Amino acid sequence: MKFLLLITATSFLISATQEQSFKIDGMTCGGCAKKVVNAVASLDGVNKCDVNVDKGLAYISFEDDMVSEKIILETLTNKTNYSCSIPEKKVKKGFFQRLFGI
Repeated sequence: MKFLLLITATSFLISATQEQSFKIDGMTCGGCAKKVVNAVASLDGVNKCDVNVDKGLAYISFEDDMVSEKIILETLTNKTNYSCSIPEKKVKKGFFQRLFGI
């Protein structure tokens, strides 16, 4: 019993839950959102999927040791027939960066 508890605690510490937003073009309704949720629900390691149809984004929480962003993107593209990508992070420039073009 102690051994099982040790293995469970160790695997919990090793695995890392990652949250990533995915840009999905072409969604127009709640049915589209359900299609996205069902597509990623079929993957092992996906914990949660929230979809915002208005913004065209899916917020997915997953175990990065079980599934990768690439596999999620491929699954979304193949099962939903939507154009999917990972949005680029926008970095705000500071005052001096804008002033001097750095």
